[in-house]
Amino acid sequence: SSPHEIGFQTFGKVFANDLAKTAVANNKTTFPEGSIFVRERFLKEEDSAPETVTAMVKREKGFSKKTNDWEFFTFIGADLKLQKRETKSDCSKCHSQAKETDFVFKTYLK
Repeated sequence: SSPHEIGFQTFGKVFANDLAKTAVANNKTTFPEGSIFVRERFLKEEDSAPETVTAMVKREKGFSKKTNDWEFFTFIGADLKLQKRETKSDCSKCHSQAKETDFVFKTYLK
């Protein structure tokens, strides 16, 4: 299921590198190359290991016009096995709804 599925409650922690944090702090609507966001998704609040970890990395200009140069990753389980790496599938389809904020859902960043 989608990590953002309406009605499906999960718990998460969101991390950002300094480039991404600075853009968020300055209320920017675009993020610089090298920005990274990582979200750990837990099924229960008391879980010690995430069920999935998702990440987005802002690549060099021209990397992916469709995703405004973001690349998306999904890792599964405690061993963080890479499940998906993409620019043209589920993650990008969903994140395209946040084009005004450079494909970043800022509700997670509060």
